[in-house]
Amino acid sequence: MNRNKLVLVIIVISVLFIPGCKNKTDNQEKNGAAKIEEQTTTFAVSTTLAVQGEIKDYLELNGDISARSTVDTYADTAGKLKNIYVKVGDAVRKNQIIADVDPSRPGMTFAASPVKASISGTVTEVPRQIGSVITPNLSIARISKMDELQVVIYVAERFISKLKIGLPAVIKSEAYPDIVFEGKIREISPVVDKVSRTVEVKLSLNNTKNKLIAGMFAKVKL
Repeated sequence: MNRNKLVLVIIVISVLFIPGCKNKTDNQEKNGAAKIEEQTTTFAVSTTLAVQGEIKDYLELNGDISARSTVDTYADTAGKLKNIYVKVGDAVRKNQIIADVDPSRPGMTFAASPVKASISGTVTEVPRQIGSVITPNLSIARISKMDELQVVIYVAERFISKLKIGLPAVIKSEAYPDIVFEGKIREISPVVDKVSRTVEVKLSLNNTKNKLIAGMFAKVKL
């Protein structure tokens, strides 16, 4: 009899306890879902259609515009500079007389020796003055071919593998920001500078517009 009462008590307790556990579990699930919902962050994502294309790799460098051909003109004999017939900016022809040197010495008089232009071009420098003592190794004038310009740039050695003769280049000048000039590599130095770790590269320059002059700064894209 006592045993039957004990079983009955256990059954009653179980009936009362199970719904409470279920309610507690339901509440925990609801609270957990609410927390997850609160912690969920929504991000705006934009998409675009993938298109096959070409990735172009450029080198952008700074350089200086210079005359492709520049020649210093020397006297054939020592003496005093008697006359100078040209100034900076003058156009000269090959073998044109640009100066006279008087080779006379004390007690000895000689005819003036003419100094002739080595090439046709434009006088870009006259470093001597009348009366200066001249020797055959001192330049009297510098003449450049201004119709044949080039751009000189220096490229870091890590990019040497990208260089080749004939590689096209886009050249721009701050003086004409809206004009694009064309060029191409014509010479690559075979030696890397030990200090700067760069190689000298010379580019031919298409100056058909006759706007660029020697000494200008240039921006180059290879």
